[in-house]
Amino acid sequence: MWTCGEFQLVQGSQERERGFTSESKGVIPRASIVGNRRAVFRIKGNRYRLVVRIDYQRDMVLIRFIGTHQEYDRIDAEEV
Repeated sequence: MWTCGEFQLVQGSQERERGFTSESKGVIPRASIVGNRRAVFRIKGNRYRLVVRIDYQRDMVLIRFIGTHQEYDRIDAEEV
């Protein structure tokens, strides 16, 4: 398991096979699942947004976008 502050990602073959699903929300409580293996984190009282893509095959979290809530409203989180 990798832990950074309040965020945790579980590593292991079972989690990689399952992919990023609604069950992951229990592990990452401030994330919303938006599809296409992407999650949106609400930061600083929802003032900022962080969009990540979870790549379980490579054990990586890829940052796709970080910006204000207003900037987030102008993007498609599933496509960035």
